Amino acid sequence: MNPIDVLVIGAGPAGLTAAIYARRSLLDTVVLEQEAPGGQMLLTPGIENYPGFGNVAGYELAEHMETQARDLGARFLSDRASRLSPVSNGLIECVLESGQRLTSRSVIIASGASARKAGFINEAQFTGRGVSYCATCDGLFFRNKHVFVVGGGDSAVVDALHLARVARSVTMVVRKPHLAASRARQREVLEESKISVRLQAVIESVDGAHSVETVALRDLRTDQTESLDYGDEGCGVFVAVGRKPSTEFLPKGLGILDEQGHVVTDHHMRTTVPGVFAAGDVRAKSMRQVVTACSDGAIAAESASSYLANPQRFQSIKPR
Repeated sequence: MNPIDVLVIGAGPAGLTAAIYARRSLLDTVVLEQEAPGGQMLLTPGIENYPGFGNVAGYELAEHMETQARDLGARFLSDRASRLSPVSNGLIECVLESGQRLTSRSVIIASGASARKAGFINEAQFTGRGVSYCATCDGLFFRNKHVFVVGGGDSAVVDALHLARVARSVTMVVRKPHLAASRARQREVLEESKISVRLQAVIESVDGAHSVETVALRDLRTDQTESLDYGDEGCGVFVAVGRKPSTEFLPKGLGILDEQGHVVTDHHMRTTVPGVFAAGDVRAKSMRQVVTACSDGAIAAESASSYLANPQRFQSIKPR
């Protein structure tokens, strides 16, 4: 079997955009994805900040991207990467969970990241119906409503401050006896009148008819639980306890991961391994949105195209 020009691992917005751009450069392109194409977009009922669409269902946007990639000639393979490693002659081998082995001249890692769950009762049941993992994506759905933010780190504080601009009030629910965010961020929270902080507390469960209407809060110091009922108006629960990059298939010996497991790249999406690029939420980056994932995917595909045209002249980034 001849080597593939570009193997795209993951079919979220970064991977689908990478496939579109790779095919526009007439590169033989295979997209590897075990689940339905779309990634985290499939969990988002409405996306309001993707340019040109206004408000679009996540699955609908994913379908448009997948169709465009397929129409351009990208091939899709339903499987999962088990191990990625460089082999001879500048080629890269990807072993799949099925046992199949793919050989490619370049690889774009777009395997994404998944939000860490808080662990309260009914969390999964109400995801997309009041429980969210992206304040920037879903905050406007809770305009003038009460919202909760689970977590006390920098990302949770940033989410709380963002939500305070649109929500009626924000309650941060922090398991620890103190906020873990930087002092500057903590100061911003304490100065924001719309935000209150519940330390040493957890959300025990959420419930409601169609969306989150009641939230059970447990005080870890007293072990007392109170039920907060928001009626038909409902409320929002934003979980901000970190994200886990999907990089289990990447050996640590490759030297492309940071301490949190994200792939380290430069602004060309290059890693330290020649021919290996990364795009989207799997990267070490500051902002994770559909539009930034698409941008990453486009750049990664163009970089892969330049690399394949002249591997000797196209440099990878230096190891840290």
